[in-house]
Amino acid sequence: MLAKVLSLLAITLLCAWTAAPKAQEKSQMLNRATAWKYVSAWAKKVGANVQDLKQGEGGDFFGQLGSLGFDYLAKENMLVVRAYMFAYSASFTSKEDLLPWMNRIATEDPNSVSHGTFETCKPRWELDKEPSLFLRIDMQDGSQSESDVISRLVNFRENSLLWRRNKLTVALDGLVRKRRQERQQQQQHN
Repeated sequence: MLAKVLSLLAITLLCAWTAAPKAQEKSQMLNRATAWKYVSAWAKKVGANVQDLKQGEGGDFFGQLGSLGFDYLAKENMLVVRAYMFAYSASFTSKEDLLPWMNRIATEDPNSVSHGTFETCKPRWELDKEPSLFLRIDMQDGSQSESDVISRLVNFRENSLLWRRNKLTVALDGLVRKRRQERQQQQQHN
């Protein structure tokens, strides 16, 4: 078990390192004004109203625009973008092996998840609902053009849709098979 956890951690760190901007690339911190500009461009693209976002403390803002959720964390200078995979199911999202299983798949094919990760949470715009399973990307580079950001978000939306409609079922089938095998092995040892 410890070996599995360590190998998952090593794979995650390797993917984060390879996906990180190279030293020679010039990037700047993602400040609130730039994050707002990116989110406004997305709102325009999808026909949403950026003013629907809620303002948080310390310069934060959050909410949903189209099919994506945005959460700007001013203290971290980070824009978190989330796409629903499985909505409002505490019984589903509370399974201990779900996130390690999903994130192992994500590290094996980072392009299929837009170099993102899976997480379960109650987003700030829906604290009154049960936790959901999300695909999440973090944006911290404020030097990207609006068109580059829109392209990344469109790709993320498309990947999340593919996951929701096709790949999630396959991934969960694999997890169910793994659980059954573990139960059978445990019963054989008892």
